[in-house]
Amino acid sequence: MRIPIIVPCECGEKVKVEIDSGDTDVNFECPNCGERNIGSLHQGFHIGRRLLSYAANAFEKKDFNFSILLSSMAMDCYLSRLYYKWRDIEELNSGQPYEPNAVGEKILKELQKINDFLEKIRKVEDLIYAKGIGDFIKQHHEINKKIQNGFRSINIDNFARIIRDEVMWKRNDIVHIGRYKYNEGHAKKCYNYSILFIEVLEKMDAEKRL
Repeated sequence: MRIPIIVPCECGEKVKVEIDSGDTDVNFECPNCGERNIGSLHQGFHIGRRLLSYAANAFEKKDFNFSILLSSMAMDCYLSRLYYKWRDIEELNSGQPYEPNAVGEKILKELQKINDFLEKIRKVEDLIYAKGIGDFIKQHHEINKKIQNGFRSINIDNFARIIRDEVMWKRNDIVHIGRYKYNEGHAKKCYNYSILFIEVLEKMDAEKRL
């Protein structure tokens, strides 16, 4: 499945372009001015954002169970990406000889040993914000306010667990039990929770880099 994204042309026209999940560049002709546009995708369009685009596309096509699966994958894959990234940086800065392939295999084995979603969150927290995601939210007024206004059912002290319960358990219901019972409301909630979760992690990642 290809990802539909909106890309602006220099003439101001917003053009829908389909890309493969691994593409790093776009190449399209604007239907408004006829100009050929070639450029690189923003580095912020990472695996989590790409999978969210898939989820939105599935939602638009009313494939709500598949949209839930993709929303859950977006969170899980982005967590893995952050774990790999910051463990790789740790290894690079360790003072020991750095061999990329060996380090990569080591980190992948670590990821394979992580048993569940909450454990993976804790591992990522240890790397980028040891006090935990709940504390991070409390320290950032704009995120805290967004949750209080738009996600009132979320208790910030139990943020990770609530995200797990609302999204990953539905994913498990579909994948492990084969219950294709979810509707538009369920899929929309999962999608919105996944966006929120990824936005918080992006903020944590950005501040770790400072």
